[in-house]
Amino acid sequence: MFKVFKRRSGVLILLALLIASCKGTDITVAHDNTYLDSVGVPATAKALGWVPFWDQERALESFSRNTDIVKYLSMFWYFLTPDGQVATYDGVDEDKALIADAQSKGATVLALIANSPDNGSNEWDASRVRDTITDAESRQGHIEDLIRLTTEFGFDGINIDYEALDRSDRRIFSTFIEELAIALHDEGKILAVALHPKTAEYRPSEDNGSHAQDWKHIARYADQLHFMTYGEHVGSDDPGPVASLGWIEEVIKYALEEQDVPKEKFFLGVPLYAEAWKVTTDGNSVGLNQELTYADIEREIIEYDADVQWDDASDSPFIEIDRGNDEKTVYWFENQRSVNRKLALMRHYGLSNLAFWRLGGEDSGVWDSFSIDP
Repeated sequence: MFKVFKRRSGVLILLALLIASCKGTDITVAHDNTYLDSVGVPATAKALGWVPFWDQERALESFSRNTDIVKYLSMFWYFLTPDGQVATYDGVDEDKALIADAQSKGATVLALIANSPDNGSNEWDASRVRDTITDAESRQGHIEDLIRLTTEFGFDGINIDYEALDRSDRRIFSTFIEELAIALHDEGKILAVALHPKTAEYRPSEDNGSHAQDWKHIARYADQLHFMTYGEHVGSDDPGPVASLGWIEEVIKYALEEQDVPKEKFFLGVPLYAEAWKVTTDGNSVGLNQELTYADIEREIIEYDADVQWDDASDSPFIEIDRGNDEKTVYWFENQRSVNRKLALMRHYGLSNLAFWRLGGEDSGVWDSFSIDP
């Protein structure tokens, strides 16, 4: 995943977070999709929603409207510093009352810690993770800090989001996850781990941090595995879907059939955001690196009377807006229809957990799928 940072009115705002840096594999997927005509999800389905602090109010409003569905919240509040400390992102207000209120509504609340610095950088910093977890003493100190965080603020557990690590970090990252899980379990807490999408081990086109993640080992210890099945196309790519259905299916099949990931720990990442590109008549494109929600797309549709187009190959919607001067803006996004297709895929593979990146500004119709008796 990439995080794109931008300073706005002197306050650091994270944009387009948790967008997987996987560029999309070169696999052309042919699959029987007749099951996609079904709708709804298993009656036992539970959703996790990520809460970005820069849009926290709107995200929590979404949660409050859908407490029967969203049973887990992950608070995007914390990052790992170069010296191995856990710090809050600029603008975060650690609110114990907020955590307690969400728990009173039936949610399990996790504290998310990332390795993306609070300094305007566009990069994930693998070195600060490596420096913190390689040495046994430093690693133990970090684990104690995370335990302390959960007890001090009443979190139910930790969500580790350490991305873009190197293949050489694979063994030590597995050791860290194992030791952290044991320590959390001893305190009655849970561990969730964000996983980069991949369809094989060490595929060059998937060198996005997935090489450092041993799914089999991590799955033995972590309670939740958050598969980041989105970000198939990002601003540095040519325009394309956020998460095409065939690509997602390949990730699911690899996890379940080749890596023996337990279905009860599998949380399918479902995107609720959009990507935008500026495209000229000569075919050149430039990613606009904006964090866009469905609400943003809806405003564009209304203002420009844009036609929502549907791409059958990816099961994804997009719009094109003519800006004049031989230039147009192309938006690929997610709406009720595309999310329904992903939920049908989830149901087809017997999965009952999903993770929304992110809450706030999504197509309200998305939630209707959960009211349908499957």
